[in-house]
Amino acid sequence: MIPAWIQASNEAEIPTGLGVDESLQRALELRDRLRGTLSAASFPVDAESVETFHALCALLDQPGSDPKGRLADTSAAFEFISTVDWPRDEFGGRDDLLSRLAFLCWRHARQTAEPSAEFRWAKAHSSINRERALEDGEMILAIPSLQRAEKAPQLRLEDPERLLWVCDLLREQLESAPPIVMNEAVLFHDFIKTPHRRIGISDEREYYLGEFALIAGVACRLLSLREEARRWFDSAETYFVVLHESRAHMGRVAYQRLALQLEERDFGAVSHLAPPLIGSFTVLELPEDALKCRFLQAIALKETGRFDEAKEVFFQIASEARQLKENRLLALAAQNLFQLHAFLGEVDEAVSQAEEASAIFGRLDSRVHLAKVQLGVGYLLRKQHRLAESIEAFRKAQRQFAEIQMSADVAATHLVVADLLLDAGDAAQAEREIHAALPVIDDLKLMPEGIAALSLLRESLHRRQIDRHALRELEGNFSKNPKD
Repeated sequence: MIPAWIQASNEAEIPTGLGVDESLQRALELRDRLRGTLSAASFPVDAESVETFHALCALLDQPGSDPKGRLADTSAAFEFISTVDWPRDEFGGRDDLLSRLAFLCWRHARQTAEPSAEFRWAKAHSSINRERALEDGEMILAIPSLQRAEKAPQLRLEDPERLLWVCDLLREQLESAPPIVMNEAVLFHDFIKTPHRRIGISDEREYYLGEFALIAGVACRLLSLREEARRWFDSAETYFVVLHESRAHMGRVAYQRLALQLEERDFGAVSHLAPPLIGSFTVLELPEDALKCRFLQAIALKETGRFDEAKEVFFQIASEARQLKENRLLALAAQNLFQLHAFLGEVDEAVSQAEEASAIFGRLDSRVHLAKVQLGVGYLLRKQHRLAESIEAFRKAQRQFAEIQMSADVAATHLVVADLLLDAGDAAQAEREIHAALPVIDDLKLMPEGIAALSLLRESLHRRQIDRHALRELEGNFSKNPKD
């Protein structure tokens, strides 16, 4: 086809676009005009202005001594290009421009003392060009780790914007595939750490080391690998502490540590440490993180039998989540309200909350929390003394936990089912359920009362007379609470 193209283009005038110097000069002029009152409505978009926009991105990516000024210029460019009249199906690339500018805003915001701006621009970057970003991230994760390291230059694995996409993708998959996320986060952490790779500018290498360590720790926590989770949280804190603006990231690690203490039923620590952490996030203007800490408080209230107080707090959380348009937090509140209503025998209210939670979790592909909602269905049926249906509901939840390798929840469900089987008069099957749970329980770090309950339960199994008090004490000791 080459001869045909040569003939078609013979003597045709082929535009070569603006030269480098001309593009940069126009970019400088546009930046100065954006500092004034330039109207997007009066700005025509043509091929040369698109080239100027790209040159402006390059200009705004240059290092400087005034991060607040660069953030102001870059955010002004973002707002301008997002509102300018862009001809449909012409020139293309607006999303690419906006994605790049949002990343640069995030980069500049990290150099300021405004964590709320950093997180706001990170969220904006995540929402632009989303389909392509997720495709790129999934393409990278689909390549085996050894080949991935060899192809690092072609895959641009040291590009900080691409790493930000990978972090977004892994965080999204935490509740659908925690084992995969754990392995991938560790691989990326090790890739950046050894050999020592230069990532982006300033402290971006430390940021990504901390971010992948934190993601790995959260995945370990979801999988009940608590000692590993602690080690990764320690590692994340080591990296985050050296960041130019570290307060919010140190708070995120503190939140995960507190969630871990909640899982170990240290409710005193939650009551003592949650309020100052909420205060810190409030001062930093991070309402979503403050709301997540209130979840821990509400769950502690629920687990200590203060049901009316817990319901009130969860209703407040749901209301604020709606205002913030945080559907995931809204679903988590609905999930916990469902469990409270179910426990109190308030069937209609429980069903309503379960439907709301399941619909949102389904859209988010949150397999962890869908399984927990199913677990709540089992408890609701148990409260209604519908033993056979309750056992089937618990077994369905157990299968869902097994699919995402949440072995602690699988074991805890074995114990619940054993208790129900005793109610049904099937002691032999109840023993088999307990024996199926014991290998996992042996690997868990139990509180002293949990160890005592385990010993009593083992002794009762030897006597072929199951100690139901020990059974219920053990299940309550290590089963995990629904939380973020």
